[in-house]
Amino acid sequence: GSPPAARGGGSPPAARARVLRPIDAYMARNDLRVRQVEDTQNTHGRRIDQHDSDIAEIRRNHNNLEDQVNQDRVVNTETRHIVIGSNARNRRHNNEIRGENAEIRVENDEIRGENA
Repeated sequence: GSPPAARGGGSPPAARARVLRPIDAYMARNDLRVRQVEDTQNTHGRRIDQHDSDIAEIRRNHNNLEDQVNQDRVVNTETRHIVIGSNARNRRHNNEIRGENAEIRVENDEIRGENA
């Protein structure tokens, strides 16, 4: 074909289309990449939100467990005092019984002496 200038100058429509098509393709690829990046950002945003929510839940559970441990500590202390008091009473009671047993032994010895 003859050069464009020979036909009155300017690019023929087909030549212009060939120039535009690579730009369109390039822009389409860029649009796709932009959408992919946005999708990735959205996914990361959702993951970050999920992580924040998970962290908040873990913190709540941790605080609840700490509260439970502190309550258990109080109950354990109260129980310990009750047991200590109970042990002291039992010791006194045992000592009383030992004393009574000693008296009974003396009586038994006296009875054995009478029987002999």
